[in-house]
Amino acid sequence: MKTIFLFVLLIISTSMALAQQKIGLTDGTVLVGTKTGEDSKFLYFEELNTVEHSLPIEKVEYISDITLVEITMTSGTVVAGYVEKITDTKIVLSYPGYGESEFYRSNIEYVKPYQEKEEDIRLRNMPEEKVVEEFQIKKASYLFDYPVIGATIGLPGVYNILMGYYSYSLMINGTFGLYGASISPGFVLSHREHLSFSLCADLSYTDIDDIKSLILGPSFELNTHGFFIEIGFGFPLEESSYKIIPDFQIGFVYRFNKYFF
Repeated sequence: MKTIFLFVLLIISTSMALAQQKIGLTDGTVLVGTKTGEDSKFLYFEELNTVEHSLPIEKVEYISDITLVEITMTSGTVVAGYVEKITDTKIVLSYPGYGESEFYRSNIEYVKPYQEKEEDIRLRNMPEEKVVEEFQIKKASYLFDYPVIGATIGLPGVYNILMGYYSYSLMINGTFGLYGASISPGFVLSHREHLSFSLCADLSYTDIDDIKSLILGPSFELNTHGFFIEIGFGFPLEESSYKIIPDFQIGFVYRFNKYFF
């Protein structure tokens, strides 16, 4: 079964793409590549897979320039993009929003013009965040932007209520407990339906035994199926000592990342 990679065409500029020739023959064959020469009887043409042709002039129905191509590899993989660079052995395609990728020309089975569909054009004219949002709904059974709420045991307040909000790459949560409170902005390192983990910067206040101070430090948090754990450390901001305070919470935190429609 062929593996097909669909590259979403976002906001793009084709001014830097190398134009390729599309040649149509009288028998209906269409070739994509580069015209290398012509004389009174033949048109000389090299396909992107390095296959060379000497085409009788009378069999050439038309020739035109194209920039957007669809390439089928010998492995069955299909890629689409703009031709940015061609060498004797390799071709570089650009994927708007994904950068560039290199392919060996000897691994190309055949090439054809890529015809943008109405859906491609609609997505290309949308802001990038809207495209991500739309594909998230189509491809995932869960949300990437959602609130959380739960209860934990540990610093800063021993018994804590935790609330927060997570987006695709950023997060913030806060706790309010019996003996302290905290706020923790950070970066989401991974989103899955039943698993997330983040790297945070914790600013907390705690009043436990001999610790009565604002504390600042890094922490790592993980949530799997609602089971929440946070591990880190902090430095008291109101003391001149180099004391390190361990930061540890464990509990249940529910992620509202399911669709309810």
